[in-house]
Amino acid sequence: MYTQKNFLRKISISKRIVLLVLLISILPLIIVGGFSYIQARNTIHSISFLYNQKLVDTIKQNITLHLQTFLNLSDELVLNTTVRDTLESYEKMDSSQKHWAIQNVYEEVHAKYNRIDAVCDIRIVTTDNIPIYSTGFLYMDSTQNADNFNRIACHFDSLLCYVAQYNQKSYLVLARKISNLSTEEPLGYITIHINADILGDLYSIFTLNEDAYIALLDSFGGTIIGNVPVSETLDNIFADIISLEKSEKSVRYEGNSKNFIYYSNINYLDLTLVTSIPYAALMSSIQNIFFAICVLLLICIASSILLSRYIGRSITAPLTNLVQNIKNASNTKFDINFTDKKQDELDFMANAYEHIIETLKNTFTQIEQEEADKRKAELKLLQAQINPHFLFNTLDSLRFTAMMSHADTVSQGLSSLSHILRNSIVDHNPYITIANEIRCIEDYIEIQKIRYGEFIELKKQIDSDVSDCLIMKFLLQPIVENSIIHGMRQNDTLHITICGTIIQGQVEIKIIDDGLGFDMNEKYDPDSQIIKSNKLSGIGLENIKQRLKLEFQESQNFSILSRKEGGTTVTICYPAIKNTDSSPHTTLPEK
Repeated sequence: MYTQKNFLRKISISKRIVLLVLLISILPLIIVGGFSYIQARNTIHSISFLYNQKLVDTIKQNITLHLQTFLNLSDELVLNTTVRDTLESYEKMDSSQKHWAIQNVYEEVHAKYNRIDAVCDIRIVTTDNIPIYSTGFLYMDSTQNADNFNRIACHFDSLLCYVAQYNQKSYLVLARKISNLSTEEPLGYITIHINADILGDLYSIFTLNEDAYIALLDSFGGTIIGNVPVSETLDNIFADIISLEKSEKSVRYEGNSKNFIYYSNINYLDLTLVTSIPYAALMSSIQNIFFAICVLLLICIASSILLSRYIGRSITAPLTNLVQNIKNASNTKFDINFTDKKQDELDFMANAYEHIIETLKNTFTQIEQEEADKRKAELKLLQAQINPHFLFNTLDSLRFTAMMSHADTVSQGLSSLSHILRNSIVDHNPYITIANEIRCIEDYIEIQKIRYGEFIELKKQIDSDVSDCLIMKFLLQPIVENSIIHGMRQNDTLHITICGTIIQGQVEIKIIDDGLGFDMNEKYDPDSQIIKSNKLSGIGLENIKQRLKLEFQESQNFSILSRKEGGTTVTICYPAIKNTDSSPHTTLPEK
């Protein structure tokens, strides 16, 4: 069950909804429709059996009734005294007696069959196949006469009925033995040829389908079949039926899968009646039902899919929107606007999510504000550590004393220090132009030259359109300080180059030195992209990175590249902001 649940969870909700609707709506229809189809088919089979059974019984009765007239005629001729006497004494008669005897037989027989239209020929012969009477209506050669004689002569019963064909026309032949009443020795034989068309009226009631047929078989393989041509397949079926056990009850023939075939014997005539109805004829109605079920099933499937997709979208669309907003929340700093006013469970989820996002946005804004306030407090703390008036008065006194003593280096250093301190303590604007920031770095270099002399050389490669851009105060000075403190070689000049350019709306500033450098693997943290020691220039390089990130979020970049004994390069990128005020104390426009 657990595996099944996992399998379902791999399928999207919309597809699961479609599958559920199909199972609920279509599966019962398939089960009920299939069960109904099977029941209907079984019912058709039962009905077809009863129909064929009754049909065969009815046709057998009709055949018996139609042949009864000819049976009566044969009885009269068999029992006729003139016929019997002639056959019994025919061999002892002379030619004159034979002539008059045959004439008497003709008169007797002609009077009896003349009123029966379907009789095509009557022939009476002795046991030596010598005719004593023949109507002559049918021309039969000696071979055909011999065949008819042999059939009745070899037959054990006194009555035989079979099918004969002459000149592509079928006849039903009724043959009788004429026996001695006391000894039962055969005196002769009588054959009555009946026009097979009399069965046409019987076959006409069997008009269920053009491929359905009814056939009358004799024991010799002769066939009288209605409305279909006799094919090799039918011959094989008829031959197989003749070889089966005889029964007067209707029996189904199992040797054919396309038709309902039933047969029954007329024992006293030695005939077999066969009826065949194609499955298609009986199953056409059930096939129509099956087709209707299939069409209805397809309509239900299409309707279910469309309906389930419509209902599914009402669930999956807001869910997908909610999921997408959740994915994008961290990238957009929760600055999203998501609403779903539909008054359902998804609306409740959307409102709850919107409330959570609003709370996170407020928390994020509060944290940003607290971080900014913290940085401002640190700067103010540094600024508040020295009394500005006392400090500037002291620096002016020292600078005047240095000038009086002709200590130009000390005087220049004190002037630079005074400029730096005025920028940091008196000017509270957090942004200055890059030109002013470079000047602060120059003042810082002048102060460092008091200690290192001319072993520090500063180069500037600042594009003209960069100088007027704004930069956060004291953003570059800690980097230069780091280069001097950690890059100076003994008795070797340290070259520091500051490059500034604008690339695709971003100010890119590089501070490059050819100092000692360091091993990136030992002193550089790749996660924070900062030197592991942060005790540099008071505020530290980590402070620079945090100030950039707080102000410009993901629009800034801070990176360090260094190689031991190969110098260090620090790169800063942030959006270019032009100075719109001629005053050196320009504030940054609101974001």
